[in-house]
Amino acid sequence: MSRHHQGLRCGVTEHGNGISAHQLRGGATHGIEPCGLAARDVLRLEMGYPLYGQDLDPAHSPLEAGLERAVAMDKGDFRGRAALERQRREGLPSRLRAIVTDERRNIPRAHQTVSVGGRALGSVTSGTFSPTLGRGIALAYLSPPDAVAPGDAVEIDIRGRAAAARVVDLPFVPRSPRGD
Repeated sequence: MSRHHQGLRCGVTEHGNGISAHQLRGGATHGIEPCGLAARDVLRLEMGYPLYGQDLDPAHSPLEAGLERAVAMDKGDFRGRAALERQRREGLPSRLRAIVTDERRNIPRAHQTVSVGGRALGSVTSGTFSPTLGRGIALAYLSPPDAVAPGDAVEIDIRGRAAAARVVDLPFVPRSPRGD
Protein backbone atom coordinates (compact mmCIF):
# COMPACT_ATOMS: atom_id res chain seq x y z
CA MET A 1 0.00 0.00 0.00
CA SER A 2 1.30 3.47 -0.76
CA ARG A 3 0.08 6.98 -0.05
CA HIS A 4 -1.27 8.49 -3.29
CA HIS A 5 -2.35 12.14 -3.22
CA GLN A 6 -5.29 12.31 -0.78
CA GLY A 7 -6.13 8.63 -0.95
CA LEU A 8 -4.50 5.27 -0.71
CA ARG A 9 -3.48 3.14 -3.62
CA CYS A 10 -3.59 -0.55 -2.85
CA GLY A 11 -2.39 -3.35 -5.09
CA VAL A 12 -3.73 -6.84 -4.48
CA THR A 13 -1.64 -9.95 -5.09
CA GLU A 14 -2.84 -13.56 -5.12
CA HIS A 15 -2.40 -13.62 -1.30
CA GLY A 16 -3.69 -10.11 -0.69
CA ASN A 17 -7.45 -10.55 -0.85
CA GLY A 18 -7.74 -11.04 2.92
CA ILE A 19 -5.63 -7.96 3.57
CA SER A 20 -7.77 -5.85 1.26
CA ALA A 21 -10.99 -7.07 2.85
CA HIS A 22 -9.57 -6.27 6.29
CA GLN A 23 -8.52 -2.79 5.13
CA LEU A 24 -11.96 -2.11 3.64
CA ARG A 25 -13.76 -3.24 6.80
CA GLY A 26 -11.48 -1.13 8.97
CA GLY A 27 -11.72 1.86 6.67
CA ALA A 28 -15.50 1.75 6.21
CA THR A 29 -16.02 4.12 9.13
CA HIS A 30 -13.73 6.59 7.35
CA GLY A 31 -15.58 6.38 4.03
CA ILE A 32 -12.98 4.18 2.32
CA GLU A 33 -14.43 2.38 -0.69
CA PRO A 34 -12.83 0.36 -3.48
CA CYS A 35 -12.47 1.89 -6.90
CA GLY A 36 -11.19 0.56 -10.18
CA LEU A 37 -8.77 1.89 -12.76
CA ALA A 38 -11.53 3.60 -14.75
CA ALA A 39 -12.59 5.63 -11.70
CA ARG A 40 -8.98 6.54 -10.99
CA ASP A 41 -8.52 7.55 -14.61
CA VAL A 42 -11.55 9.87 -14.51
CA LEU A 43 -10.30 11.49 -11.29
CA ARG A 44 -6.76 12.02 -12.59
CA LEU A 45 -8.06 13.47 -15.85
CA GLU A 46 -10.49 15.82 -14.08
CA MET A 47 -7.46 17.20 -12.21
CA GLY A 48 -5.50 17.42 -15.46
CA TYR A 49 -2.82 14.96 -14.36
CA PRO A 50 -1.09 13.47 -17.42
CA LEU A 51 -0.44 9.73 -17.52
CA TYR A 52 2.87 8.32 -18.74
CA GLY A 53 2.42 6.20 -21.83
CA GLN A 54 -0.72 8.07 -22.76
CA ASP A 55 -0.20 11.83 -22.31
CA LEU A 56 3.53 11.71 -21.60
CA ASP A 57 5.84 9.84 -23.94
CA PRO A 58 9.32 10.03 -25.47
CA ALA A 59 7.94 11.88 -28.53
CA HIS A 60 6.88 14.93 -26.47
CA SER A 61 9.00 16.99 -24.09
CA PRO A 62 8.01 18.10 -20.59
CA LEU A 63 7.76 21.62 -22.03
CA GLU A 64 5.19 20.48 -24.61
CA ALA A 65 3.25 18.75 -21.81
CA GLY A 66 3.14 21.97 -19.78
CA LEU A 67 5.42 20.55 -17.09
CA GLU A 68 8.05 23.29 -17.07
CA ARG A 69 7.82 23.35 -13.26
CA ALA A 70 9.17 19.77 -13.16
CA VAL A 71 12.36 20.60 -15.10
CA ALA A 72 15.22 22.12 -13.10
CA MET A 73 17.10 23.96 -15.85
CA ASP A 74 19.23 25.66 -13.18
CA LYS A 75 20.65 22.43 -11.74
CA GLY A 76 23.40 21.62 -14.22
CA ASP A 77 23.62 19.27 -17.19
CA PHE A 78 21.22 16.36 -17.77
CA ARG A 79 20.14 14.12 -20.64
CA GLY A 80 17.82 16.06 -22.96
CA ARG A 81 18.85 19.51 -21.76
CA ALA A 82 20.06 20.61 -25.21
CA ALA A 83 16.73 19.60 -26.78
CA LEU A 84 14.78 21.55 -24.16
CA GLU A 85 16.99 24.61 -24.61
CA ARG A 86 16.43 24.37 -28.37
CA GLN A 87 12.66 24.20 -27.82
CA ARG A 88 12.85 27.27 -25.58
CA ARG A 89 14.78 29.15 -28.26
CA GLU A 90 12.95 27.99 -31.38
CA GLY A 91 9.49 27.32 -29.96
CA LEU A 92 7.53 24.21 -29.13
CA PRO A 93 6.33 21.90 -31.91
CA SER A 94 3.08 21.16 -30.03
CA ARG A 95 1.34 21.76 -26.72
CA LEU A 96 -0.81 19.52 -24.52
CA ARG A 97 -4.20 21.24 -24.25
CA ALA A 98 -7.30 20.62 -22.16
CA ILE A 99 -10.60 20.33 -24.03
CA VAL A 100 -14.25 20.15 -22.87
CA THR A 101 -17.06 19.07 -25.20
CA ASP A 102 -20.11 21.30 -25.58
CA GLU A 103 -22.61 18.44 -25.34
CA ARG A 104 -22.97 15.73 -22.72
CA ARG A 105 -23.26 12.93 -25.28
CA ASN A 106 -19.86 13.61 -26.89
CA ILE A 107 -17.19 11.62 -25.08
CA PRO A 108 -13.66 11.99 -26.46
CA ARG A 109 -11.34 8.98 -26.64
CA ALA A 110 -7.64 8.54 -27.35
CA HIS A 111 -6.50 8.99 -30.96
CA GLN A 112 -9.52 11.03 -32.10
CA THR A 113 -8.59 13.98 -34.32
CA VAL A 114 -8.91 17.54 -33.00
CA SER A 115 -9.38 20.26 -35.61
CA VAL A 116 -10.35 23.88 -36.18
CA GLY A 117 -12.32 24.80 -39.29
CA GLY A 118 -11.61 21.40 -40.85
CA ARG A 119 -7.83 21.70 -40.31
CA ALA A 120 -6.42 18.89 -38.15
CA LEU A 121 -4.29 20.18 -35.28
CA GLY A 122 -3.59 16.96 -33.41
CA SER A 123 -5.23 14.12 -31.54
CA VAL A 124 -6.66 13.23 -28.16
CA THR A 125 -4.27 11.44 -25.80
CA SER A 126 -6.75 10.90 -22.93
CA GLY A 127 -10.49 11.38 -22.96
CA THR A 128 -13.49 10.40 -20.87
CA PHE A 129 -16.83 11.56 -19.48
CA SER A 130 -16.54 13.81 -16.43
CA PRO A 131 -19.37 13.09 -13.99
CA THR A 132 -18.48 16.31 -12.16
CA LEU A 133 -18.86 18.51 -15.26
CA GLY A 134 -21.47 16.41 -17.04
CA ARG A 135 -19.41 16.69 -20.26
CA GLY A 136 -16.62 14.95 -22.12
CA ILE A 137 -13.07 16.04 -21.25
CA ALA A 138 -9.79 15.39 -23.01
CA LEU A 139 -6.10 16.15 -23.22
CA ALA A 140 -4.65 16.51 -26.71
CA TYR A 141 -1.34 17.54 -28.26
CA LEU A 142 -2.10 20.33 -30.72
CA SER A 143 0.23 21.86 -33.28
CA PRO A 144 1.18 24.58 -33.80
CA PRO A 145 1.01 25.28 -30.06
CA ASP A 146 -0.35 28.80 -30.54
CA ALA A 147 -3.14 27.70 -32.93
CA VAL A 148 -5.63 27.75 -30.06
CA ALA A 149 -5.90 29.25 -26.58
CA PRO A 150 -8.28 28.71 -23.65
CA GLY A 151 -11.78 29.70 -24.72
CA ASP A 152 -11.24 28.85 -28.40
CA ALA A 153 -13.61 26.47 -30.19
CA VAL A 154 -12.34 23.18 -31.64
CA GLU A 155 -13.93 20.04 -33.06
CA ILE A 156 -13.23 16.45 -32.10
CA ASP A 157 -13.92 13.71 -34.64
CA ILE A 158 -16.11 11.36 -32.61
CA ARG A 159 -17.24 8.39 -34.71
CA GLY A 160 -17.02 10.39 -37.95
CA ARG A 161 -18.90 13.42 -36.62
CA ALA A 162 -17.39 16.79 -35.69
CA ALA A 163 -18.25 17.30 -32.00
CA ALA A 164 -18.07 20.91 -30.80
CA ALA A 165 -15.69 21.55 -27.92
CA ARG A 166 -13.55 24.30 -26.44
CA VAL A 167 -10.04 24.64 -25.06
CA VAL A 168 -9.91 25.31 -21.32
CA ASP A 169 -7.35 25.79 -18.56
CA LEU A 170 -6.44 22.97 -16.20
CA PRO A 171 -7.58 21.59 -13.91
CA PHE A 172 -10.96 20.71 -15.40
CA VAL A 173 -12.49 20.79 -11.90
CA PRO A 174 -11.38 22.63 -8.76
CA ARG A 175 -9.39 20.66 -6.21
CA SER A 176 -12.58 19.99 -4.27
CA PRO A 177 -15.84 20.28 -6.20
CA ARG A 178 -17.62 20.33 -2.80
CA GLY A 179 -15.76 23.48 -1.76
CA ASP A 180 -13.71 21.75 0.99
